[in-house]
Amino acid sequence: MPAIAPDTARLQAANAWLDVTRRLAVALGPSTTGLLLAWIPLQHFFAVDAMTFVLSAVLIASLGRNYAWRSETATSKTERASLIVEIRGAARLVSGERRLVWALWQHAIWNFALGAALTLGIAMIVGSELDGGPALLGYATGAYGVGNVLSNVILARSDVQNTTRMLHLGALVAAIGWGLVSFVTHVPTWLFVIGISALGGPMTDLMLLRLIQTRFPTDQIGKVYSFRFTLSRAAGGVGLMVAPMIYGSVGPRTGIAVGAAVLAAVSLFGLASASRREREATLSG
Repeated sequence: MPAIAPDTARLQAANAWLDVTRRLAVALGPSTTGLLLAWIPLQHFFAVDAMTFVLSAVLIASLGRNYAWRSETATSKTERASLIVEIRGAARLVSGERRLVWALWQHAIWNFALGAALTLGIAMIVGSELDGGPALLGYATGAYGVGNVLSNVILARSDVQNTTRMLHLGALVAAIGWGLVSFVTHVPTWLFVIGISALGGPMTDLMLLRLIQTRFPTDQIGKVYSFRFTLSRAAGGVGLMVAPMIYGSVGPRTGIAVGAAVLAAVSLFGLASASRREREATLSG
């Protein structure tokens, strides 16, 4: 991407528009599920879902052999690095970038909280308090996707000057949104604040991607981005593992509120650190 988008404004816009595809799936898929479940039984819905996988397989097969992966060069066994070696190498690259190290840890904390809140906490609130069933859960996930897409569109048309500050602001927006989600009980308002919390997702994801793309050589971007992806997914998995224990002890709303408070504290610390570095740079300049 940096090769075809030479300046940061175009790079940010290209990243945002490409990311919209994934965010649209989050917005449209669950929302469509909510609508379908209003008309068909839940067990029949899984048959419809299975047909979408069949359709995807047919579309992929229709591409033909022209897009099949081909190895350009043979790689000896000694050249194949193990997973641990790859992760260690990426961590070594990242360790020299203080801003990126803090951003990655913040992103991991976010994914820990998001895995527990969006995947399990929202479902528990829907099932135990709002009595909305699978349809309302679909609308809630769809509202999150709509917030993501809206944020992507805004960022695609914006020229962000301070990447680090926007990154931490995104985490703060998400924390405030999840804090509201934890106590709002009116269903339409609850769906609205879920969408508000989703605005922070692209603010952080796209700024983190831009930071990686502009701070590392082209041949290292993939390795660093994979490290970020691995760290985030691992944190999300841990969040799902511990969520039942947390929610079993304090309930889903309190658990989400605690996660939002931790994320807010981390983002505020990041904003304070970024402001301090700016002041130091101004004084030294």
